[in-house]
Amino acid sequence: MKILIPFLLICSLCWTTGVYADENAALNQAMRAFNNRARSDADKNLILRAVSQQTKVPEKALETQMRTSHLNYAELLTAESIADGSGKSVASIVALKAQGQNWTAISKNLKIDPNSIAARLSNAEKSVRLAQAKAGQKTAPSKVYMPGGTDIRRSSTGGPQPKGGQ
Repeated sequence: MKILIPFLLICSLCWTTGVYADENAALNQAMRAFNNRARSDADKNLILRAVSQQTKVPEKALETQMRTSHLNYAELLTAESIADGSGKSVASIVALKAQGQNWTAISKNLKIDPNSIAARLSNAEKSVRLAQAKAGQKTAPSKVYMPGGTDIRRSSTGGPQPKGGQ
């Protein structure tokens, strides 16, 4: 019994550390995926619109926050989400980040599930991806040369279509 209790305590600590690492990795991956969508000025506008839709904060206010806090798009959505869920100001959340805490630690300390923030980032990234695909559909399909001389066209999804676009 004397050995069992410390063993269970150590197992519990290891499990908690593993869960924290998984949450941190998931949040960081969602943040990278979201920021990677910003390839052009048009993309940046779509991303800012997605942040605004997720947070219900006007785009102009978000632009001001980005300038003053030097947050990227994913950090802005994360800080807004934590502030909204915790009742704290975005400035206080940014101050915690400036003190060296990572986003997962900040969210957990304020009783916000980091997976919910990752889901919010993922939803915003999906809406940007769909808007980018929709914008890409307005351009003419590109011709692709295939070995054997067959001429095909690419659909907006990148898959082959028969010549003539059927």
